[in-house]
Amino acid sequence: MDDFSTHVSKQPAQTVSTELQFETPLPVTTPIPLPSPRLSQQEKRPEKRKLYSICQPYAETVKIVLQMIIGGILVLLLLLKALNLLGVPVLTSLANKNPLEIVSYALFFASGIELAYMLFTPGPDEAVEPLITGLAAAILLSVSNMTTFHIDEGVALLLAVAALAGLFTIKRTFFKRKASNGQD
Repeated sequence: MDDFSTHVSKQPAQTVSTELQFETPLPVTTPIPLPSPRLSQQEKRPEKRKLYSICQPYAETVKIVLQMIIGGILVLLLLLKALNLLGVPVLTSLANKNPLEIVSYALFFASGIELAYMLFTPGPDEAVEPLITGLAAAILLSVSNMTTFHIDEGVALLLAVAALAGLFTIKRTFFKRKASNGQD
């Protein structure tokens, strides 16, 4: 036994490597692509996205200018209506118009411009606001033309107001979700 112990102690210590060595390198595998979420039609076609980004600023400028013109005309017509009420005969055809009727027609035109602008944006999210404006204009027009109360007109008006409240709820929910996702 003495020979064995002296023999073991005289040999140099060897280190054991934990790395495996192969004669041929292992093949590098590419990761398996995960299924991507569904892309919208605009994301599938970047050239359309580019066209929207080119046209949208010009369409927005035209929309703003036209809506300001409508607002200016509305203010002018309401001032002329006020002058008619004070006894100054200006535009006598305006004298028998209800101010709510004048406002409702201006809102109809403004919502039409807003709907046309929606065609220059990539998503349908712009459609809610003109619907709200158009429905509010319809409610104002029906209220301005009411002379006597009929139950069917009252129910229709109540349904229109409920639809308007529903559209506001959709808008608030949609824009909250859109803002929480970090989008515009």
